[in-house]
Amino acid sequence: MKRNYKKLLALIASVMLVMSLLVTSAFAYVPYNAYNFDFYGDIVSGPAGYVPEKVLFGSDMGLDVLTNPSDMYVTKDNRILLVDQDETNSYARIIILNSDFKLLKIIDKFTGTDGKPLVVNNAKGVCMDKEGYIYLCDPDNYRILKMNEKGQTVLVYGAPPKEFVTDSFTYRPQKLGIGINGSIYVISQGCTDGILEFDTKGVFVRFFGAPEV
Repeated sequence: MKRNYKKLLALIASVMLVMSLLVTSAFAYVPYNAYNFDFYGDIVSGPAGYVPEKVLFGSDMGLDVLTNPSDMYVTKDNRILLVDQDETNSYARIIILNSDFKLLKIIDKFTGTDGKPLVVNNAKGVCMDKEGYIYLCDPDNYRILKMNEKGQTVLVYGAPPKEFVTDSFTYRPQKLGIGINGSIYVISQGCTDGILEFDTKGVFVRFFGAPEV
């Protein structure tokens, strides 16, 4: 009986040792040190929230180079929208890839609602609605563009009216998302009033979710 008990303990110990080696091996492949903050605000080691599986360069996507990628969005049909700058870093472009990160299309010419060319540089957030329209944050020009896949703008989301903001407010949209009803929600650089909500016609609705100071 004692001999069987000792064998069981040895088996359990062996299993625990193998599991610890597997965990250690898995963590050894994380290419960075993960950390968190304790109750006192000190940095402590922690598990990695994300572990990269693959690194892709512009050449892997059929591009010469990725200059300054700033945002990515995956559509319902698994296409990937990537916001980047052109090779000379002088104007923005939207790169459309398939689910394998292979190039489908590049949108680098934009027109306004009047059909005239638009200059877009330093673009940030991007997303697509269920009708296939692309939304692009253009902070240097204080606007969000709603466009088709030809780069033709159908609607511009401008700054909130002055009665809703202070004199120091600057509208520089960085990221955005689309609600179920088609409203868009925008994070603007330096804005402490919260997230901006616009309706489907581009009219400002409200601020909400302001962080506590």
